[in-house]
Amino acid sequence: HHAIDPIMALHSTQAGGAVRGGASPRLSVRGISKSFSGNQVLSGIDLDIYPGELVALLGENGAGKSTFSSIVGGLIPPDSGTMQWESKPYAPASPGEGIDTGIVLIHQEMRLLPDLTVAENVFVGRLPNRGGFVDRDSMNRRAQEQLHRLGLDIAPTTLVRTLRVAAQQQVEIAKGPAGPDYGRGAASGYVNLASKVPTSENFTAGAANIKGACKAAGVDVQFLGNVWG
Repeated sequence: HHAIDPIMALHSTQAGGAVRGGASPRLSVRGISKSFSGNQVLSGIDLDIYPGELVALLGENGAGKSTFSSIVGGLIPPDSGTMQWESKPYAPASPGEGIDTGIVLIHQEMRLLPDLTVAENVFVGRLPNRGGFVDRDSMNRRAQEQLHRLGLDIAPTTLVRTLRVAAQQQVEIAKGPAGPDYGRGAASGYVNLASKVPTSENFTAGAANIKGACKAAGVDVQFLGNVWG
């Protein structure tokens, strides 16, 4: 066993601000705990995230930021504690269940398929279809709309392996708010495990870009995890 500094949640809008008002939290977490091989990584974590908030988890390596984000995204289960999404019990058994609910876990490591197009990567595992066939016109159009919202000037038919690393990272982010309910008013959560933010200026600019892009895409809870560490 060893002591671990707790993670700290930094909210872009303080309690009582314009975003919260009298609204209920979109995501509510109570008493989440998790240990691995006898090592207590999380202990009684409580957190509320309100519509329109950008939340950063801060902490040193080993503080449990990635573990907590993985629990929220449905990648691993907690040992104890409960979660609610829109005031209803939320206990995803897999990332797919999280996506169906409206919470998308975007990993620190890129998980793109280099020999597929940008659009195919954005909708991988949830390709739009018509008459039993992939509706490529719809897929490319929706991917283009999503790329535009994120400020990416990339053709959706571009092969991912031809893109620079920075563009590939943005394509990874584009996968999040572009699920099956994209464009139909679905309430969406957004979990991003981005670990390399070298300066406070870069963090401020990056957070503003993410918040603006998610707002444009109809994502009203953003959860930026594992920022420093």
